[in-house]
Amino acid sequence: MQPHRHDHEWGTSGQDSPLIDDGGAIFIQQCRYTEGEYGQAYQCDETRSVRFEYGDIQSPDGEIWQVPEITEWDADEVDLPEHVAQAVLETEFEGDVTGVDPDPEYGEVALKHDGWTLTFRP
Repeated sequence: MQPHRHDHEWGTSGQDSPLIDDGGAIFIQQCRYTEGEYGQAYQCDETRSVRFEYGDIQSPDGEIWQVPEITEWDADEVDLPEHVAQAVLETEFEGDVTGVDPDPEYGEVALKHDGWTLTFRP
């Protein structure tokens, strides 16, 4: 069957956790649209990526800081205390994924490391 016009039906492409890279949590989504009988069906092969940016970080004692997007980070201008900025980077690179909601509008990804929780949002 030949490709034809349809509304994409996006879903995560079999990955349980996003790729964490360069200040973001990235999901690869694949269209799940299929049509036709077994063996002669058309299946859409379109993919897209959805990126969540830094949201906030919570310290072990419950204090919360808003984290600027990675494009706003400059060694001299990040508006975070130094220990918090260090915790952001350590949690991004060494943290364990503790919560995943891949909804591209309202989702969230949470990472934990040494009591700190870093959250990414769309």
